[in-house]
Amino acid sequence: MNYLKSTEDALHGLIYITASIEDEIILLPQIAIALKCSESYLRKIFQTLTRSGLVIAQRGINGGYKLAKNPVEISVWDVIQATEGFNTSYYCHHEKMECNLHDDCLMRKCFILANEEMKRVLSSVNLKMLAKEMKNANWFKYYLWR
Repeated sequence: MNYLKSTEDALHGLIYITASIEDEIILLPQIAIALKCSESYLRKIFQTLTRSGLVIAQRGINGGYKLAKNPVEISVWDVIQATEGFNTSYYCHHEKMECNLHDDCLMRKCFILANEEMKRVLSSVNLKMLAKEMKNANWFKYYLWR
């Protein structure tokens, strides 16, 4: 499955917030510098994350973002669903046609099973787990040299 670059950047931004001081408002420019991307691009991503309920935006001079939930409660799958904006499950192209194999199609069954497994795995990985791995791998250097 291919995901949008904005999905990957959303995950990196959320990991950065998670790895920062707990419950602190993180400024968008700070995240943009760490991720080496433009503020306007990142602002669009974080507007999507705000609308989906994954982050809380604080406006004003000291405005920024913080997680709306405990990082344990936000899975990679949640972020994918928020940023991709559609159901990423398998779609059989033969469903539009009258396919005699539909219910017995081995390829369809295989792809559906693979998608269910992918969703299960991505749902089991949360932001806290990813942030912990980043900290163990000296995450600050990762974001500076990404």
